[in-house]
Amino acid sequence: MDHAEWPFFSAAGADKPIRILIADDHRLGAEAMAAVIKLRDGYEVDCVSTLNELFKRLNGDTYDLVVLDTSMPLPLSVPYLQKISTAIGDTRLFLLFDEPNMVFQHK
Repeated sequence: MDHAEWPFFSAAGADKPIRILIADDHRLGAEAMAAVIKLRDGYEVDCVSTLNELFKRLNGDTYDLVVLDTSMPLPLSVPYLQKISTAIGDTRLFLLFDEPNMVFQHK
């Protein structure tokens, strides 16, 4: 399936790559996820391993999707999630949870 067929990314358009930011303190896992995504044409993936790096990237770059590990070293509390939600604006947010019963919906 071509990314242009995914309604989730329809705003990105077929002529421009889908930009994804992966925030995970397990650098090897983040880079492995990025490598798998990059196997497909039309994707650009960046990785960060701290919340400070995440905020720096979000202030300087625009992404179509942010993948966020919720078990990063700093406690990822509701205020942090609100700050991240504000920083990413309309960007899609995908949260990776360690606990299967946790739910967070962005907008």
